[in-house]
Amino acid sequence: MDNTDEATLQWDRDAIAGRAGRCLHEAAQARDPHLERWRRNLEFYEGRQWPEDAAPAARPGQNTPPRITANLVMPIVEHYKARLLSARPVVRVAPATADEEDQRAARACDALIEALWRKLGLHGVIETALGWAFKTGTGIIKAGWDPHAGDPEPEDGASGSGMERRAGEVSVEALSPFDFLVDPQASDLRGARYAIHARAMPAAEAFMRYPAAFDQAPGDGDDAAVMAVELWERPSPQFPCGLRAITVDGRAAEWGPNPFMDRDLPFVIFSDLRVEHGFWGQAVIDHVIPLQRAYNGALTRIHEHHRLTMNGKWLVPREAGVGLDKITSAPGEILHYSGGFTPSVLYPPPLAESIWRQIEEHRRCIRDISGVHEVSEGEISAGVTAWRALAALQEADSSRFSPVRRRFEQSIAALGRLMLLRAQQFYTAPRVLRVVGRGMAVETIAFNAADIPAQIDVVAEAGSGLGASNVSRAQTLMELERAGMSGTPAGDLAARLLNQPPEHRGPAPRASNG
Repeated sequence: MDNTDEATLQWDRDAIAGRAGRCLHEAAQARDPHLERWRRNLEFYEGRQWPEDAAPAARPGQNTPPRITANLVMPIVEHYKARLLSARPVVRVAPATADEEDQRAARACDALIEALWRKLGLHGVIETALGWAFKTGTGIIKAGWDPHAGDPEPEDGASGSGMERRAGEVSVEALSPFDFLVDPQASDLRGARYAIHARAMPAAEAFMRYPAAFDQAPGDGDDAAVMAVELWERPSPQFPCGLRAITVDGRAAEWGPNPFMDRDLPFVIFSDLRVEHGFWGQAVIDHVIPLQRAYNGALTRIHEHHRLTMNGKWLVPREAGVGLDKITSAPGEILHYSGGFTPSVLYPPPLAESIWRQIEEHRRCIRDISGVHEVSEGEISAGVTAWRALAALQEADSSRFSPVRRRFEQSIAALGRLMLLRAQQFYTAPRVLRVVGRGMAVETIAFNAADIPAQIDVVAEAGSGLGASNVSRAQTLMELERAGMSGTPAGDLAARLLNQPPEHRGPAPRASNG
């Protein structure tokens, strides 16, 4: 515990446990009504779209007919993630002034964000958070500090133990909304008094991390799970430096001031659809699922119709004298019958055309709600052949995605700021950064925490988080050729950059006064 905050130290173990329990209870009451919706969305995403009591009725003597699932939910989620991850948002540290010293500090911070992006595997962390956002409406990333990470350092002193310690490193972690709770009076994270990271873990692991919460060590065969609750509070009259408290199954293990110098909640929120007067967002697939159910029902009815009628039905008068075992599926079959009573085949009428129109209407409504149309999926609409027309269609399709993209860029900028704050506070020794830029060129940069300015302003370039489409890139290359730039140094550079894979398109070089 930090001895600089006397107000926090005045709280004893029972008082901290009680406060964490009250916050957990009131936050859970506001969040738990969403749990059923989240679980349903996850089931639909994974293809489990039929409840147990919704099976088509079996006919006497027949097995239960199969239920058809054409999963349109999963491609919508994956399409959204692909659109936002196709090009990394360009985030910049805005220099405080136009002075060369401030410009240099801003460039150093840009390099640090670039190095941490690759070192921490931020692409995968952000992909996980976006997956939660598009499945449930809300994704969360926690930005902290891991003292056990980073490069190894030899132990100081003359002990000669030869032991190694770690320099520590910024940590980022994508959280499930099932493990995150927030002040129920807040409509966004900026207005939240507190936030909670609650997760179940094995008792043995919890004992290793938080032994103060246990009277005795768990037994060797004890595989029970316990609930670890990490409460973060903003500064208040009760806690002038904020609060970080950890309880295990309701018993306080650790508590003290917020260890980060910004005293802010260490979380970044990614959302799909924002909801007025509420923290938890909605997902587009919330509105797609009723149509998905109807779509599956229509396909199942078609399959059942085909299963029952794909083979003709024989009409055999009893007087014809043809036994039931005489009619088989053998080719060239010969049937012997008596008198004038002739067996005949009955072909049922074809399926009504309306059922096909219904399926197409369901599909069209799903596309309208999700905004994922043929042009979004790379398909060319009938009658559209011109490059300019294709580019215009893709531009219009991207415009519907602009609010989501803009929120995504703002969240990435907020994450970049938190990473810089952690480095500013905990980088006690110079670091060497390896930055991979355009063309996969590697540059080594010496970095000190003093290079980070006191006031950190991280901004995202608008539109940088939505990569150019193949159509627009092809159109740009054609325009370069028509302008006579093909073969020139500038034209060759532009073509090389346009044709680079998205993962190799690093941030564009910052313009310098030189």
